Amino acid sequence: MEEVLVLFVQLLVELLFNSMVSIPFDIFFSGYKPGTRATGCALTCLFMLIGAGLGGLSLLMMPHLMITNPTLRIVNLVLSPILAGLLAMLVARFRGVQKEEWSHFWHSFWFTLLFASIRLAYCQR
Repeated sequence: MEEVLVLFVQLLVELLFNSMVSIPFDIFFSGYKPGTRATGCALTCLFMLIGAGLGGLSLLMMPHLMITNPTLRIVNLVLSPILAGLLAMLVARFRGVQKEEWSHFWHSFWFTLLFASIRLAYCQR
């Protein structure tokens, strides 16, 4: 039961942290203009690099994993990017940027996936 609680807390902390970091980048870099659509992968690659970089920096502050169960670590790796992407979509909808909500999802998804992957790969167990 304790492991499930730790998983929930870890997911919540990662979701909030990644949202606080990736959503402002997403808003700043979106360059939304009515009637246009973003193309290309440079911005997505930028979000991936920022996510990986911040994941590496987070190792300096917190070098140990909160989740000790390997199965729950994988669940966290799968769920946190999806939840962060859905939250970014909701923020895009709230801001009235419905045409770009999927790009907000994918930018946040890749940011969070790289952040969580770097933490999973390099944290001390």
